[in-house]
Amino acid sequence: MSNFSNIEWLRADLGAARDMLRSARAYRDPLAILQYKCRIEAIEADLEAALNEKSETATATIFFGGRPLVGSRGVDILFASKALELFQQVLLAQCAGDRSAMRDSALLMVTGFDRSSMSFQLEEEAAPGMMATGLADSLDQLSQSLALCAGPGDEWRAMLARVDEGLYSMLQEWFVFLDSADASVRIIQRMRDCDLSREGVALARERLSHASR
Repeated sequence: MSNFSNIEWLRADLGAARDMLRSARAYRDPLAILQYKCRIEAIEADLEAALNEKSETATATIFFGGRPLVGSRGVDILFASKALELFQQVLLAQCAGDRSAMRDSALLMVTGFDRSSMSFQLEEEAAPGMMATGLADSLDQLSQSLALCAGPGDEWRAMLARVDEGLYSMLQEWFVFLDSADASVRIIQRMRDCDLSREGVALARERLSHASR
């Protein structure tokens, strides 16, 4: 689970525990009040630790939506494999422009699949004790760039003017693929939530096709 997902889960759990504490107080149940107070204190401690955590290992959760989903049963295997391959290639292109990143180590592994949310868990392929590769920071930067491409405002123009030709080309290929597949994507990693809706994907494709270089 990414740190962002863990924080969201803890916040939801904390809200539920506070609701139960209010109910216990309404029923004047001293044992339940004590139990939920302890539960809230434990969740608050875990939440504070998660908020202060800065992992040096790159992790991400990718949710797919749109036409590639086969109802609630699964996701088209040809789409998923190509989408994950292209995401890896876009990340490699991002790392090529990041001096702090070790491009040769910029590899992600699929470590899990959640069928209920149609999401893939990705983690950096790093050996125990290996020095920080900078991949987590590159992934942060890539998520921000993807969000700018598909988001409101004009910040995307300055961002695209800064990226090199390799990354620009891969961004084009990524959004053309997603748009052609009528797909949406949500990427959650560390403290960032990048939600690429169908409309946003189509907009990003158009921007990348017509932006001046």
